[in-house]
Amino acid sequence: MQNWEDLKLAYLVSQQGSVSAAARALKVHRATIIRAIDSLEESLGQPVFTRHNGSYIPTEEGCKIFMVAKNTFEQLENLSESISPDASALEGPVKITTFHTIGQVFLPTVKAFLEKHPKVEIQLLTVGLDNETKISEYFSPRSGLLDADIALWPGPEPDFPGKIVKMFGTAQFALFATAEYILRRGMPESIEELKTHSFVCRPAEPIMKFEHWLRETIPQERLSVKATDPTMIHKTILSGICIGFLPTYAQNYYPELVQVMESRPDWNFPVWLVLNDHTYRTERVKAFLKLFEEDKTFKKDD
Repeated sequence: MQNWEDLKLAYLVSQQGSVSAAARALKVHRATIIRAIDSLEESLGQPVFTRHNGSYIPTEEGCKIFMVAKNTFEQLENLSESISPDASALEGPVKITTFHTIGQVFLPTVKAFLEKHPKVEIQLLTVGLDNETKISEYFSPRSGLLDADIALWPGPEPDFPGKIVKMFGTAQFALFATAEYILRRGMPESIEELKTHSFVCRPAEPIMKFEHWLRETIPQERLSVKATDPTMIHKTILSGICIGFLPTYAQNYYPELVQVMESRPDWNFPVWLVLNDHTYRTERVKAFLKLFEEDKTFKKDD
């Protein structure tokens, strides 16, 4: 048996009765489980399931394999629980990537994690979101992101080969200005008043839904500052020059910010954890994920 992870996913399908049910239980993409089953059957040289109307029914040989798997997994779980590793012994790199706009959400977890595991090295790689790059290219071999242990991916559910995808939460965006800007220009009380204020945005064609809303609602002449770098957009807002869109968690870092307009549901988007299926079960990655999944930055689905 070359890949125990394939066997584990296939075993869960045998317990749940379908790929969809197993995917919901694990909060991973269906394609991840299907690839694991195909890989397992290829390595064994025979099918372990009979497919019928969406159901996955173990074959006779599959039943034998899953019975052995069940006993093995239970023994390994018992062994794991009987061992209490020294937390300070964790070492090696944890490679993390996401987009510039949400990269800072990792920092509180990084701080807490390194206090517990000082021998681990955290490698943070952030990339910019643009109109020219296809989604698939972000995880192409030349991008360097394929090696990441953990990625935080905003937007539609991604489907990357060799990656495990889990729903993490919802990113909420709203319009913000500084208290000094509001004192100088006043708080807009309506959309009509909002149209008289100054705004900062990206010069490129809109990608996010809130960018489309801004271009459709605010007169072109009120888009006073255009910046290609998200960091400069943030700094323009924080400098009191303009109103602009920021994630709602920005107030946790910058108390001088004032929310100008309530977040709208159509401005929000889901955020996904994308995990490397070869490394996410290492002790150091599991320890980081355990801390990070407790983070309350993004709204979690009830």
